[in-house]
Amino acid sequence: MTGGARETAARVLEVLFPGRCLACGAWMLGEPDASVPVCGSCRVGLVPLTGPRCRVCGMPLLVEDERCTRCREAEYSFASCLPVFAYAGAVKDLVIAFKSGGRRRIAGLFSTWLADLLAERHPGVPVVPVPPRPSWRGPDAVELVTRELSGRHGVRVLHLLRRLSGPAQKSLSYAERLENLGGRIRVKQGAAVSGHLVVLDDVFTTGATVDACSRALLGAGASRVSAVTLAID
Repeated sequence: MTGGARETAARVLEVLFPGRCLACGAWMLGEPDASVPVCGSCRVGLVPLTGPRCRVCGMPLLVEDERCTRCREAEYSFASCLPVFAYAGAVKDLVIAFKSGGRRRIAGLFSTWLADLLAERHPGVPVVPVPPRPSWRGPDAVELVTRELSGRHGVRVLHLLRRLSGPAQKSLSYAERLENLGGRIRVKQGAAVSGHLVVLDDVFTTGATVDACSRALLGAGASRVSAVTLAID
């Protein structure tokens, strides 16, 4: 069986036998849209961030004025970042299942929120996905969401960046992540870069990855770089 045939068979089985909701564990049988492994009740509970937010990273603000503590201490090259959710609770569980558990169908759910955010805040601006690690096999979480944004929502996607080999970013501080990424995220040879661009990543933790992408794009000719992410930690 070819790879395409296996993927088609897997999708058919997932629809016929959808299993349990990845957020609450309830059986998905009878759900009007079992193509996404999250029940209707849990989808209603997935509430995007609202209220006062840091004008740089998008973190909800409690007492700070305009900038959160992290962004007052960091120098980012991107103009602003807008995360859809806080990285906690059911959202965190879903992101982990999506990134590490291979639950690809969650991409369709996440892409809808991202498409709405892009249409509201950055209408018509091309999206540039954060490039995967060279050692990654197959599409990563960002690429899966990017495909949904392009195919289902008509978002213009530009694959302008590439990433060279190096240590993983996990568990590093902002300064360590920035040093680790130094020079390893680059614009692809021959790529035309101009105008306003929006970098897309999955989770904003320290901002080092989005910052490295922004620096590369600005250095290659972009006039402004913003960012959107699924969540912020």
